[in-house]
Amino acid sequence: MLVLPPQQEDVLLLEGVGALVWQLLADPIEESELFSDLAEQFDVSCTEVRELLLPFLARLLGCGAACRT
Repeated sequence: MLVLPPQQEDVLLLEGVGALVWQLLADPIEESELFSDLAEQFDVSCTEVRELLLPFLARLLGCGAACRT
C-alpha cells in the first residue's frame, strides 16, 4: 500500500502489519482498542503491540499521514 502524506514528496510504503494498521485506522479508533485488536489477531500481549506500534504511529503522525482525534 502506498501513502502520500499531505505536502510531502516522499511516499510511504506500507506492507504487512503496517498496511493492516492503516486499514484499521480508516475509521476512528482508540489506541487501546487498536492495540487490543492486533494483540488478539497475532496472539501477543497488548504491551508488546504497543511497544512495537508506537514508533510507527509516531512516524505517521510526524509526516502528516495520520492525525489524532
